[in-house]
Amino acid sequence: MPQPFLIDDETPPPQGATLHGCAFAEADAVLGTDGLAALESEGRVLDWHADGCHLLVRRDGDRIALGADFAGYRHLFHWSDGARWAVCDSFIDLVAHLRARGIALEEDIAQTGAFLSRKQLFQQLTTDRTAVREILCLDVGARIEIGPEGLAVVPPEAEPAADYASALDGFVATWLARMATLRAAPDLALHVHLSGGLDSRTVAAFHLWLERHEGPSERASIRSLTDESHAGDLKIAGEVAEATALRLNHRPPRPGRA
Repeated sequence: MPQPFLIDDETPPPQGATLHGCAFAEADAVLGTDGLAALESEGRVLDWHADGCHLLVRRDGDRIALGADFAGYRHLFHWSDGARWAVCDSFIDLVAHLRARGIALEEDIAQTGAFLSRKQLFQQLTTDRTAVREILCLDVGARIEIGPEGLAVVPPEAEPAADYASALDGFVATWLARMATLRAAPDLALHVHLSGGLDSRTVAAFHLWLERHEGPSERASIRSLTDESHAGDLKIAGEVAEATALRLNHRPPRPGRA
């Protein structure tokens, strides 16, 4: 089982830059610290909040900076008390770690009370506050900077304004290029899930465009769940696949095998 990411004033990260997870830099997929090193060897810099699911850590001497992906898939929870501090991607593990250090923590009843609601809206983080008053969750787009003076949160920077048509065109072009990158990877099998919903059809449409304009890929396939509880989704997926001449539930060979 993977270990949580956890650093504090007693166990800081190594010098240099480390990437925990995967990120995208324009059309390129960046996997872990080795991928980050390859990217930076070309003189490129990975954005703190690039798309993907990752934590980016940079340490230069006694200065440490941390950021997470654009969508907030990887949460960063942080605690600080002057020169003492701790950062972790798991709330439970951070609480356990601080207790082991003998640090007193206080429950935030307003936050834990919300968990008793059956409404999903109240069972997820909607602010930077957590069930422990002293522990905060890093906002999407913000980053953490740590130095001899302690831990500070740098708020998100304002995004440049762009008209909707231009932004949509750039988004589509970027993700078509990224899907093309993944389809071309020799050691990767790409599965696109198609259900009865509109969201999955959007991703399948990207796959279809690449199939028609760049040719089919044996490493990319369209999948739909076949169990009885998803019979309705499978029916719609079959109709979409038939109308667009897509192969549904075709099993490509595994990477590295004939």
